[in-house]
Amino acid sequence: MWQVVKRDVRFWFGVTFLSVLMIVSIGNTLFFDGNIRELTMMYNEKGELEAAPFSPS
Repeated sequence: MWQVVKRDVRFWFGVTFLSVLMIVSIGNTLFFDGNIRELTMMYNEKGELEAAPFSPS
C-alpha cells in the first residue's frame, strides 16, 4: 500500500495543500491573535461616504 501511495502525485498534492492550510491557520493565530483584518469605508463628520478603502484602479 505504501509503495503505491508514495508514488501518487494527487496524494502528495493533497497532503501538501492541507499542510499549508494548517500552517497558515496556526501562523494567523500566533502572529495576529486570530484576528482577521477588515477594511472599512471612510466617513466624514456628517456620516457621508468620503473615500473607499482602495483607490480606483
